[in-house]
Amino acid sequence: MTDLSPLGEILSGRRARNAVLDLLKLWLPTYLAHVARSDDFADFDVDLVAMPKSWNDKRAILDRWPQEQVPAIYVVSKGIADRPRVKADGSLTCKWVVGVAPVVESIDQESANALAELYGAAVMGALVQNPALGGPAEGCDFLAMKYDPVPADRSRSMAGADLAFLVTIPNVVNRFEGIDEPTTGDPPAEPDAWPQAETVEVEIEREPKE
Repeated sequence: MTDLSPLGEILSGRRARNAVLDLLKLWLPTYLAHVARSDDFADFDVDLVAMPKSWNDKRAILDRWPQEQVPAIYVVSKGIADRPRVKADGSLTCKWVVGVAPVVESIDQESANALAELYGAAVMGALVQNPALGGPAEGCDFLAMKYDPVPADRSRSMAGADLAFLVTIPNVVNRFEGIDEPTTGDPPAEPDAWPQAETVEVEIEREPKE
């Protein structure tokens, strides 16, 4: 969509979700290795720290454990957390709640739980220390983390964490933009772009000071 559209840019929670997803794909391996070397995991077998094998954006995070390869990372947008902030230029800044859920598997329940804790710490570190999320966000605030139980038939080797972040995205929509009449067609046509200003030659004549 052209930036000259009279409707302007209109963003959804996908902008926040994708920003988190892209950031984690880039940085999570670095943070996983770092946390695995920390004192908290001195008794943990670092060789058990597998890198993510699948990335998901489904709405159901931990309602059903994945059939995809694990470790799996779920990233979903849960909606706007607070009343949007309206700037003087008419643009709205929104804070989206984004959930991140790593699902892991290991050789036994104890090591699976430790791996879930490690993954949770790595996700937290990656997003807290990169709050712009590579550019599209004005901030990324850490809200909460919990460790979720797994179904009884799979609890011997699987575990997961559930984290929540508040992602601030500017220019979600502008209240001063728009059109007077809806467009027609099936689907409706995109409104004509605002005309660009043409080059105008102006002659300036200086008047002598009195």
